[in-house]
Amino acid sequence: MIDFPQTGILDNFNRPFELPLRAPWSAGNGFYINYDIAFPYIAGNSGATWQLLYGNNVEAYFTVLQFAPASIYLRYAAALSQGYFLTITATAITINRRDPGYIDTVLESFAYTYTWLDKIGFRIYGSNLKAYLYTAGAWTEIISLRDTHYISNNFPNIFTGDLSLIIDDFGGGTYIPTNNYPIANLKKGLISGFHVFLNQYIKSKLQSFDPLRLPDGTVY
Repeated sequence: MIDFPQTGILDNFNRPFELPLRAPWSAGNGFYINYDIAFPYIAGNSGATWQLLYGNNVEAYFTVLQFAPASIYLRYAAALSQGYFLTITATAITINRRDPGYIDTVLESFAYTYTWLDKIGFRIYGSNLKAYLYTAGAWTEIISLRDTHYISNNFPNIFTGDLSLIIDDFGGGTYIPTNNYPIANLKKGLISGFHVFLNQYIKSKLQSFDPLRLPDGTVY
């Protein structure tokens, strides 16, 4: 069962015309609102940072109402030009790493063709990087990899260089990894394992025990 997203919608953009997006979006960002949806307005460089700092384990997602190449940045330090970003293109969804000097590396790619109302999601926890796609009414994990270059938290960011992009329902926040092994099951496993060990121990002791033989030949 897919547990994405764990966090709720941060901005549904349901408000009157707004240029640029208001706080907690970054000042001077490259998106605006009209008709309760969000559009970029700076050709070639429309970005917006959600300026609430989350933990090292973080996720973000949004709905794509009209397709254009776009990205979600997580654990990204703009001043150092380093971190991770998920990108949606006309043919693929990729998880990428940016190293200082704007050196971008595609870590893994998933072949993709856009369908109306698709959603894309990105999650990082520990050294795990995962991409998610919502299409045909369900979320699916499409990429899962590990990378240990960048571990510090930062602000979620969306970006596009194409003014034809239209998005809605931006969500995300701190992700709390789920425990696949509840305490009750762990206790049950430990008790069961101890019983097996105890039985084997007693059996081995009995097998190594020297029998007592009486003068009349009786063995105890």
